[in-house]
Amino acid sequence: MKAEVRGRGNSWRVFYADEAALASPFPVYDRDGVLTGVVMGGAPSDKGEMTESRYEAASQVEAEEYARYLGATEVVVKRTMTRDEALAKARATRRSNA
Repeated sequence: MKAEVRGRGNSWRVFYADEAALASPFPVYDRDGVLTGVVMGGAPSDKGEMTESRYEAASQVEAEEYARYLGATEVVVKRTMTRDEALAKARATRRSNA
């Protein structure tokens, strides 16, 4: 499972794949029509939708550890931009398009 750690400074959040898409219940019946069990099946969505965990970590390392605790085999770290960085990027994009 893939997880993302997003944040900056003392505020880090963990996002993981949508569990509802990963496991959908399918009933299994015998020849007489009696329910014998439930098989869980499914696949992650193609849209790459992620669910935000309720846990907010104080450091990047702590957030990565929590993502691994949730069962993530691959953790991607994305540092969010500050307001000034975002404005500078938008201005540079506007200049290159003009």
